[in-house]
Amino acid sequence: MEMSNVYDSLSSSSTDTSTCSSTTPLSPGPPLASSSPTRRKTLRKRGQVKHKMKILNINFQSIKNKKEELGTLIDSTDPDIILGSETWLNSSICSSELFPPGYDVIRKDRLDGYGGVCIAIKNNLVFERLTYRLDREIEAVFIKLHIDRHQSLVICAMYRPPSSSIAYMNDLCEVIEDINAENRNTVLWLGGDLNLPDINWTTLAIDRNQYQNAVNMRFLDMLHNCGLEQIVDFPTRQNSFLDLFLTNRPTLVYKCSPLPGIGDHDIVSVVSSIKASRRKPVKRKICLWKQADLENLKKDCLVFQNSFTGQYCTSSSVQDMWLDIKTTLTKLLDKHVPSKMSSTRYNQPWITRSVKRLSRKKKKYYNRAKTSNDQADFEKYQQVKRHSRIACKQAYNKYLTDIGSPDTTSNPKRFWSFVNSKRHDASGVAPLKSHDGLTTADSLSKANILSQQFSSVFNHDEDMTSLRDKGPSAYPSMDHIIISPQGSIRFCLSLISMRHLVLTKFLPDF
Repeated sequence: MEMSNVYDSLSSSSTDTSTCSSTTPLSPGPPLASSSPTRRKTLRKRGQVKHKMKILNINFQSIKNKKEELGTLIDSTDPDIILGSETWLNSSICSSELFPPGYDVIRKDRLDGYGGVCIAIKNNLVFERLTYRLDREIEAVFIKLHIDRHQSLVICAMYRPPSSSIAYMNDLCEVIEDINAENRNTVLWLGGDLNLPDINWTTLAIDRNQYQNAVNMRFLDMLHNCGLEQIVDFPTRQNSFLDLFLTNRPTLVYKCSPLPGIGDHDIVSVVSSIKASRRKPVKRKICLWKQADLENLKKDCLVFQNSFTGQYCTSSSVQDMWLDIKTTLTKLLDKHVPSKMSSTRYNQPWITRSVKRLSRKKKKYYNRAKTSNDQADFEKYQQVKRHSRIACKQAYNKYLTDIGSPDTTSNPKRFWSFVNSKRHDASGVAPLKSHDGLTTADSLSKANILSQQFSSVFNHDEDMTSLRDKGPSAYPSMDHIIISPQGSIRFCLSLISMRHLVLTKFLPDF
């Protein structure tokens, strides 16, 4: 029986296989066509930039003495999250004294004034603080950040003192393991100074014996139990890997690189492709009264006065009069007073051009020293670093001197704005969790949650007839109050909070 192959050869050659030697293997050759799809190049529209999350892992070693350098660092890098260790803070120091506006700070200070950790996160990110089993004496804070597609991200800032025992490491690892068990499908980011120079992170072996072997083994066991991976592949203090960044999703880390530190530790900069849920920034309308046309504004107010008194009387509806006043005053403001919208990015006014130039120079010499690994380059970098630190302090002190000088008495707004920003931490209603377990941060949702909570404590089935009658009220009701058009104008103007102080200067008395 004759057998034949019904499939054609994939080779582009038309060589007859019968003439080939029996000792030569048959080769089909390269395929004429491929079923593997090719990636098409997508053209990104102009101005369309994919937002990536920036995280800085910093060992401060006393943040209160380096607040000027921290401000310059934030201005140049614009991080979304800062994981800080060795903050050396106590309850007498407010976070607003150290971090610029625009950041919410979660801290855990040590009682003796040393150590301590913090997480500084931009206030447009939706997050909540985790307090699960954090009553233990460990230096760690946890937050849960809400990202797209109803997923979450757990972030931790931690610190292990060099003098701590195996019990401290065991408590720290147990808390991490418990939080990982409670959040199985979430992304974990853990950063801080762990003081574990004995571990070789390439082979996950213990090469040295500076600390107890049990301390290192317990930490490695925790990494294995939680499926975490350490991604910092460069030393952060001399030749030691002390500042670490751990995650269970290393593919979401776009870049991990060093930055010149503000202490004796280098900064770990991490860029991730995670896109978090952000609150839309609220812009304010700012009236530029110095450029207002006051003469025409006064004339239009006189015209409105005459038309208002001729249109309404004592029997007119207060609501109609109020709407007329509100609409007219708003139109007059838009017509005669120029305005602008507030910026969503806060720029620190004391950072001058020379300070920014020294900051870039410090980074340049740092990269050169790390590349060449030459002692002379490191000494030059340390010299530039000292000059940059001095320049930051001088620029900050000069700014304070300028806003507090006697020349500012005619316009003290800048001085009191600075004082109020440093007097206390940012306050407000934190994100609330509804009955269905969802955390909300917008104002309307938080108001509804609080309204439901307050209304739930009232008894709707109470018999109103059982209440004792205390007689008629001593205060008159609104039915007996007659408001004239002139009185309604003054009443409505008092409701226009900020505008009342200005507009009453141009509205004459009736």
